[in-house]
Amino acid sequence: MKGAFRITQKLQDWLKLKDWTQRQLAEELACDESLISQWLDEKKPKHPSWQMLRKLCLLTGLDSELLIFDRNIEQED
Repeated sequence: MKGAFRITQKLQDWLKLKDWTQRQLAEELACDESLISQWLDEKKPKHPSWQMLRKLCLLTGLDSELLIFDRNIEQED
């Protein structure tokens, strides 16, 4: 779906690319691991608040549009 929230898949891709666990991401964001789990729930994901989205962008180096909308993450060389 164009324009649909895609955070679940984008975060899964980023975690795999960096070989990180949900726990590592939670520690870096100073949040509970259950919150990360909710974001990554494929059936009924909850989306991060704007404050957490900002933290995700700073941590991952991705812009908010890439995290939210239907665009692909490409591995850096």
